[in-house]
Amino acid sequence: MQDPYPPIWIGGHSAAGARRAGRIGDAFTVPPETTVEEARDRFAIVRDGFAARGKPFGPQPLRRNVFVADTHEAAVDGYARVSQSRYLTYRERGLDVMAHTDLRDDFEAAVSSHAVLGTPDEVVAKLTELVAELPVDPLLFRPQWPSMSADEAVATIERLGRDIVPALAELEPLATLPTLPA
Repeated sequence: MQDPYPPIWIGGHSAAGARRAGRIGDAFTVPPETTVEEARDRFAIVRDGFAARGKPFGPQPLRRNVFVADTHEAAVDGYARVSQSRYLTYRERGLDVMAHTDLRDDFEAAVSSHAVLGTPDEVVAKLTELVAELPVDPLLFRPQWPSMSADEAVATIERLGRDIVPALAELEPLATLPTLPA
């Protein structure tokens, strides 16, 4: 019998959010600023919380900010143009994941641990690597930022649909969180 209630996805940057998802949720939505290592740690917390409830752990939703362009440099420049002011606002409002980064003078380095930027081949390779490392499904992309025009947002969605999504459709998500070598 199918559950009559929709699944509850709980997200959060902190371990407390992961504990909450493990305790009462159906999935833990990983925010886009979370590194792979942090996501792995959060998934372990969720997995343990699910186990305590007798709930199986499987692939979890993961958000990523993705920007595709014809060259890597154009992707970095385009992403900085549409998102840099928002990142600065996040940091000013206390989002600690960006606290020790140089968002003004070395933007690419500041976002490189979580944003996926580049040519279609680079983006597909980075997302494929992510899916090979973590039990992720679905991948959720942010194709629009407040500073983008409607036409630019539509063009971004169309490019993702043409250049990225078909390459990812064949990927099989991991069923569980892999054990890292000691």
